[in-house]
Amino acid sequence: VETFERGGFKYHDLGVHGGTHVLHAVSLLWAGDIARMATMAASEMQVDALIAVGVLAGIDSSAADLGDVLVSAEVAWNPWAGGQADVDGAHPIHRVASSRRLLERFTSSAVLAPRDDPHWTPVRVGVLLADSRLVGTFGRPGGWPADVPTALGLDVAAAGMVAVATTTGVDWI
Repeated sequence: VETFERGGFKYHDLGVHGGTHVLHAVSLLWAGDIARMATMAASEMQVDALIAVGVLAGIDSSAADLGDVLVSAEVAWNPWAGGQADVDGAHPIHRVASSRRLLERFTSSAVLAPRDDPHWTPVRVGVLLADSRLVGTFGRPGGWPADVPTALGLDVAAAGMVAVATTTGVDWI
């Protein structure tokens, strides 16, 4: 595996898999860092897709267990998390669907097939929340779990990647 640095980020060239050249970028956990890395990947490296892999905080243990692989069919976040509200005083939630092409390719693979092996990690596809402030709103009336009851987990950096991917037209999941 070749390792190189560009723009302050470390990359691992994982070669070609399934006809796709795969680069693994190592970034920090915050949306701003992910956004900088995604912007560079989309503009300078001209990638075809951005795929976020990271650690998520679970929300509902009946929906997903610690260690499960959660795949974003959609990411939801509150751009007003800094305390501002829109004209009506509400805090609107933005929901953006991931790339249909990537999601269909992923869900049509054998990865989602049930396994008899007790060591096989379950893969769940659904809505992920993205916001560093979400942790403080858990369990509070009107908090995110109530606003997006179908959410599987929380990724503090996903909003940064989604914003860059949708702006640049790069597929993402």
